[in-house]
Amino acid sequence: MNPVQALKDLSHPNKERREEAYQKVREYLVSIDPDVDPYFQQFFRKVSAYEGKLARELTKLAVNVIEGPEIKHEAELRSLADFRLKEKELNEAFAFYKKVSPLFPSLDYVVDLCCGNGLNGMLWVLQGNAKKAVSIDREENPNFERVRRRILECGNLNQESIVFYQKDIYEPLPILTGKGLIISIHACGELTDKVIDSSIGHSLPFAVMPCCHDYENKSDYIIPQILRYFDIGIAIDIMRAIHIHQAGYDIILRRISEKITEKNLILIGKPR
Repeated sequence: MNPVQALKDLSHPNKERREEAYQKVREYLVSIDPDVDPYFQQFFRKVSAYEGKLARELTKLAVNVIEGPEIKHEAELRSLADFRLKEKELNEAFAFYKKVSPLFPSLDYVVDLCCGNGLNGMLWVLQGNAKKAVSIDREENPNFERVRRRILECGNLNQESIVFYQKDIYEPLPILTGKGLIISIHACGELTDKVIDSSIGHSLPFAVMPCCHDYENKSDYIIPQILRYFDIGIAIDIMRAIHIHQAGYDIILRRISEKITEKNLILIGKPR
């Protein structure tokens, strides 16, 4: 039984077939990231209850406790917070960087898709993990240039180290050479899928923190049957994980603090 068939069989009328499907999904996810195993050991001991609250417990799972590196010039960057740029956005970018950057210590470039204010990608240049930040969005965020100027001043960086492209996420990426990474924080709904697919299409590693897990913004990969047993947010990310793994990528899971955002799961993909 392959993982996709197992997900479909979660709604099978035969109880043994359903329990076999649960076990298969567990084994598959554990093979992707053994850190989830303790959770699933507990989950599957109670699987006969088929209670939705058990699935929602996944949102409470802290996959790791890595704190990550300190943020250089954090005080100067925090002074950017005002009615236009919320402190929550700063905290999300800082926490995301701390969780992901230890896995990618030296890059030629980082591409920030659906970049918004751009801080998420610019941090990698300021901290010395990347030589260049390529920020891409459909339109330039009102805060982008203000954040860019502050980053350039703090790091005494040259103008060419941070560039912005006004492009749709469905358009091809700019031609870039060297060792790169694609990142995105809270690209709404299926836009996260587009970030993942763009990364796979360019054979690049990626790190995304998804959001908007609801019926209007559900993933392109979702199988409706699993929504009977899993919270939609969990179901979407499970399907994403399977899609990523079957595309030839290893998956690493990270989480930032729920105090910053409830949408705190980070999916990281590295080509095998």
